Amino acid sequence: MFARNVLFIAVSTVLSAQAEENIVLNPITVTARHTAEPLLDVPFTVNSISERQLEDQYRGQLDELLWQTPGVEPNASGAPWQTAIKIRGVGPFNQVSLDDTSVILYEHGVPLPQYKAATSTVDIAQVEVLKGPQGTLYGRNSDAGVINITPNKPHAGFEGHIGAEIGTEGHYLGEAVINDDLSDNLAGRVALRYTHNDHAYHNSLTGKPVSEPNTLFGRASLRWQGERDDVLFSAEHDRQRDSAAVFSLLDGNAVTKLQPGDVDSSATHSNASLNWRHDWQQFHLQSTTGWGDFSNQVIAPNFSKTLSEHIYGKDYRSKNVLDSDMTQWFQEFHLGSNEDAPFFWLLGANYYHSKRLSHYHGLYDDNPLGSYNPFFAELNRHYTTDSFAVFGEATYPLTERLDVTTGLRYTWNNLDYQADWTPNAGYAVPGATTQHDAQKLRDNFLTGRVALNYALTDDVHTYATYAHGYKPGGFSDWDTGIVSGKPAAAYKPATVDSFEWGVKSDFPDQRIQASAALFYNRTKNDHVFVTPDPTVSYANITENYDTKSKGMELALSWQPVDTLTLHGNLAYTDARISGKPQNSIKPAIDIGNRVPDVPKWSGGLAAEYRQPMALPLGMGNGNLVGFISYQYSDKRAATIENQLDLKAHHQVNARIGVENANLDLYVWGNNLLDERRETHGYYFPALPAEYGGTGRDAKMGAMDSGRSVGVGFRYHF
Repeated sequence: MFARNVLFIAVSTVLSAQAEENIVLNPITVTARHTAEPLLDVPFTVNSISERQLEDQYRGQLDELLWQTPGVEPNASGAPWQTAIKIRGVGPFNQVSLDDTSVILYEHGVPLPQYKAATSTVDIAQVEVLKGPQGTLYGRNSDAGVINITPNKPHAGFEGHIGAEIGTEGHYLGEAVINDDLSDNLAGRVALRYTHNDHAYHNSLTGKPVSEPNTLFGRASLRWQGERDDVLFSAEHDRQRDSAAVFSLLDGNAVTKLQPGDVDSSATHSNASLNWRHDWQQFHLQSTTGWGDFSNQVIAPNFSKTLSEHIYGKDYRSKNVLDSDMTQWFQEFHLGSNEDAPFFWLLGANYYHSKRLSHYHGLYDDNPLGSYNPFFAELNRHYTTDSFAVFGEATYPLTERLDVTTGLRYTWNNLDYQADWTPNAGYAVPGATTQHDAQKLRDNFLTGRVALNYALTDDVHTYATYAHGYKPGGFSDWDTGIVSGKPAAAYKPATVDSFEWGVKSDFPDQRIQASAALFYNRTKNDHVFVTPDPTVSYANITENYDTKSKGMELALSWQPVDTLTLHGNLAYTDARISGKPQNSIKPAIDIGNRVPDVPKWSGGLAAEYRQPMALPLGMGNGNLVGFISYQYSDKRAATIENQLDLKAHHQVNARIGVENANLDLYVWGNNLLDERRETHGYYFPALPAEYGGTGRDAKMGAMDSGRSVGVGFRYHF
C-alpha cells in the first residue's frame, strides 16, 4: 500500500506541475566520471546529495545517508567500523573478510576502506551514490557501486562558521570550519567536529547506557591554483571511542545485561591525499596520491548475560578481542577531456598497495564447550595486496542526439596471505599445536561497460547500460581450517553482470527534476561464511552462492513555489539466491531464498521550506526555514537461511529554525516516531537440555537509537 501511494503521489506531482516564469533550478552536476558533467549525460543512476541535504536530512552522518538512500542496504554488524554495504541486492551475504566488499568509498579520488562509512560528513560539498558496477573507472571491489565523497575545497576569501548542538539521549556536538587566503595563489581550510551520544542500548545491571560513543574528526586542506595548475593537499583524522558492539535479543527492548567493561569498540583512522591537475586547452593530466592508516578494535563476549541466560539458563562469561590494522598507498595518473571538450574521454593507470592485520584472541570462556571452540585461541592473519590497473572510457556522439559510451579496465591483483593459530592453555582438543599457513593468490581480470544515451529532448534523456563487475577472491577472516593444519581454502572471485535502463529529466522552467530506472543484476559466487552447527561449535567455512536481483527506482524533486521544494523516491528490489554449492553444509539455504538485508520496498518523502521574513530577537531580515522527511523500509531477511526477518521501519526527521546572513538558530528531531530500526540479526537454534541448553531458540541482533530532539546554532563569519 505504501509503495502504491508514493508512486501515485510522484506521478500526480509530475502531471500537475505548472511552469512559472523567470524561475530556474540549478542543473545537477556530478563528478562520477572524474570530471564535472551534467547528470543527464551520465548513463547510469547517480544519487547526488548536496551539502544542505547532508546537514538537514542526514544530520551530517554518512551512515544515516546510506540507511535512507533507497536501493542502498547497509548492515552494521554491531560495530560502526564493520558496516557492510549492498546496492540493489549486490554484495556479500555477510562480510567474509574486511577485504570482501562490493561498494568502495572514494574521497578526493582515493579509495577508502568501507568502514569509513561511519565517519562524520563535516564540511562536505556533495556525496554521490553511483549504482551498478563501477569497475571501469574505480576498479576492484566496486561491483555493486561507489560512494563518492567531495569535501569543500579551500578557496579565495575569508569565511567559515562555528556551531553547536545539544539534545536528548546524551547528544551534543561542536564544530568549526575556517577558510582563508595564505598568499595570492594559496588558500587553506580547516574543519573540526566533535560528537557525543548515549548508546542505543541501556545496561540493566548499571541502569546506564552501555557506553557513550563519541567521535573527534578533523580535516586540514591546502590548495594552490596557478594559471593552468590546481594542487590540493588534504589530511584528516577520525577518532571514535566507546562504540560498543551489542548483540542481544531482538525482543523490541533496547535493554541488555552486560558486566561493565564486557564490550567496547574503538577506531582511529588517518588518511591524506595529494591531487595535482594540469590543464591544456582540450584535455588535462590528473595525478592522485593517497595514504591511509586505519586501526579498529572490538572487545566483546560470545554472548551477553541476557543471551547466555536465554540459551543456557546461566551466565557463562567470555571475552574476545578483535583488532584490525591496515595501511594503504594509492597512486593514479589519468589523461582526460576537459568540461568544454566536444566529447568525454579518459585514459589512466593506477597502483594500489595495502597491508592488513586481523588479530583475534579468545581470552577466556567458562562455557563447558568453550574449551573446544577453535576461537579459544589467538589468531593472526596478515594480508598484503598489490593491484595494478590500466583503464579507459569514452563517450562519443553517434548523432546529434545519440551518444555511445564504452569503457574497459584490466587489473593485475596479487594477494599474499599468512596466518598463525596458537591455542590457549586449556584448549581441550587432543594434540592441538600451533599452526601456520602461507599462500599466494594471483588474479587478473577485465571489467567494463557499454551504454547508449539518447536525448529525447534537451531536458529528457534515456539510456541503456550493460556493465561487468568483478571482486577478487581472497581468504576469510573467520576460516577455522587452520586448526587441523590444513591450508585455508580461498574464497572464489565474484562477478556481476548488470543491465540498466533509465530516464532522466531536468525541467528548469517547470522546476522539476525526475528519474526512473529499471535494473537486473546477475551475480556469481558471492560469499558467506556458514557454521555447520552453532550449538556445538563456532567452526565455519566460506561458501559461494549465485544471486539475481531485479527492480526499479523512481526519484522526483519539484519546486511548486519559490518557498517550497518537495522530494520523493521509491525503490523496489527483488533479490534472491539463484544457485548454491552442490555439497553445501547448509541444506536450509534454498534457491529462491531472499538475499539478506535487502528490503523489497523502500522510499521516502521530504519537504524543504524557506520563507523570507523579518526575524525576532533583533536578527533583522532573514528566512524561516523548515525541513521534514519520512523514510520507509520494508521488512528484510536477516540471514541467508531466511529463518528471521528484521521488521519494517518508518522514520520521521524534522528541523525548523530561522537564519540570516550570519546566524542560524534551529530545533531538530530525529526518529520522531520513536521506532527503533533493527540493524542486523542472527538466528541461534535451540540447544536441548542434554547439551546444556534451555531448549529455547534465540533471535538476536541489535537496534538503532530511538527518538531524540535538541537545539542548535551556527554562526557564519
